[in-house]
Amino acid sequence: MESICFEVDRINELYRQMKDSGAKVSELKENGGCGGAFHFFDPDGNKYTAWQGV
Repeated sequence: MESICFEVDRINELYRQMKDSGAKVSELKENGGCGGAFHFFDPDGNKYTAWQGV
């Protein structure tokens, strides 16, 4: 379970930037009417979520 969820404005751009920079990220998933989200991890393995609503 993630400890913090960040609400973002441009999730596709953020996902691409993080992935391209070598960050450990999950798949970007669209959740229908709930928007899109992905998980990312810090160097200690802690899990966070980036989310963009509709």
